[in-house]
Amino acid sequence: MEELRNLAKEGDYLTQNTSKNPTLTKLTGYAAVPAAALVGMALTPPGVVATAVGSAITGVAGFIGKDRLDTATELAARPALARAIVDEESGGSIPEDVSALTAQIAVLQGKFGVNDEDYREMKIDIYRRYIVGMVKMPVTQTGEMKELKRLREALTLDNLAVGEAHSSAANTFYRETSLYTPAED
Repeated sequence: MEELRNLAKEGDYLTQNTSKNPTLTKLTGYAAVPAAALVGMALTPPGVVATAVGSAITGVAGFIGKDRLDTATELAARPALARAIVDEESGGSIPEDVSALTAQIAVLQGKFGVNDEDYREMKIDIYRRYIVGMVKMPVTQTGEMKELKRLREALTLDNLAVGEAHSSAANTFYRETSLYTPAED
């Protein structure tokens, strides 16, 4: 669970604030383009051509701002997903009945406006990080295996996604241990 706690804290200032209210960030992004065009129209000297050019330039700046806000919203979804799992834990583990957690995870996708494929990758990454955290511990307990199974159920991962997560976790663990293990060992 420590890996998920660390993931829940990840992100820059914009991402962390977006995570708190993604709907407001999305609405701000939608309003950025027309607002920027209006500012450009107001700031440019009078004349049809100058006003049109000023509006177009600031409109493009508005699109860039909107794109940055949309990206921040999607980046905030991964820590929010980890936070939902960590917050749901009871007594240091994922609850036996994962239906409430599964529903909460499904709601997060719509709340952050993440498409299905990207959200699937985020869930695989959460599962992978949990596995890496388990493997880093010298002794794996049977309770952790049950918790891993409940995490899989809560994330609604199919067999292919679980296989991808296990393969990626093995690569990550190998890379981390081979970089820090001296040749003499």
